[in-house]
Amino acid sequence: MAQFLIRSTLLLTVVLFLFGGAASAQSRDQNFPTAITSNDLVGSIKARPLGDSRITSYFFEFEGTQGDIFINLVTKNFTGDIDVFIKDGLRPLTKIVVFDPSLNETGRLIYLRKEEKLLLRIQGRTPNDEAAEYRVRFGGSFVALKPRKEEAEPTIEAVNEPATGNTRKKTVVQAKEPESVKRETASTSRDPRSLPEKSSKVADKPEVVVKSTIPPPTIIAKPASDRDREVAPSERTKPQPTEKKLDPLANRRLVIQLKDGSVIERPMTEVTRFNVDKGWLTVMFKGSAVSKYSLLDVVKVTIE
Repeated sequence: MAQFLIRSTLLLTVVLFLFGGAASAQSRDQNFPTAITSNDLVGSIKARPLGDSRITSYFFEFEGTQGDIFINLVTKNFTGDIDVFIKDGLRPLTKIVVFDPSLNETGRLIYLRKEEKLLLRIQGRTPNDEAAEYRVRFGGSFVALKPRKEEAEPTIEAVNEPATGNTRKKTVVQAKEPESVKRETASTSRDPRSLPEKSSKVADKPEVVVKSTIPPPTIIAKPASDRDREVAPSERTKPQPTEKKLDPLANRRLVIQLKDGSVIERPMTEVTRFNVDKGWLTVMFKGSAVSKYSLLDVVKVTIE
């Protein structure tokens, strides 16, 4: 009985940790998907009335740069599909099918050749009267969208029409003028009489002619000595080649050993930076290429 209570408590703690975040907005319109503004997406699907077997679909949009995008999916009381498309043309990239309504966790890896706008579709239902919950986490070359800015509220002014005597409303959006423009306008609007007048006439300058009365020096040719004679090209000493400086990282390699037995080796001359952040090992290469590995899969990272 004690072991059962301990397992129940641990399972409840895991569920609260996975789905404890704030739920994101969910759009059912494919043409107006919800923007994903962080790498953590939490949502739920309400249960339908008894006998209603229809599925619920939600649409989200995000972006990705060149490289690998890591997608981690955790579901509870959910059966359905999770799809990722390229937004332009709806070309499918990956599909995750969930059959088991219990607590599940899975993941996918997507490689992009270039920067793309992507569409995430979550469609499914709950098999009982409780709501279905899901949590999607992104990593790698995932790019979150910026929150949409609210439109400026227009000011309404009343305009009288003398022809009919009716009053109509005219919408005017007033934009704030930058302070630099105001200062420039104020400086140019000063009284022109206060500005100094430029002289329109230029005083004539007398022309000065300098004549030299010193005779040019006479050049006396001297007999060429052995030192002054021209040295043949064959007699010239050839410049010694300068030694090239060796790169201290030329013989160094970055070695990443994973739990599945695979080993990733890259020369340090191609690695610009690598660090660990939020459970991910990020390796940046020359040419803006980025690779990320979960610390749960990494056994050892060395430089040999």
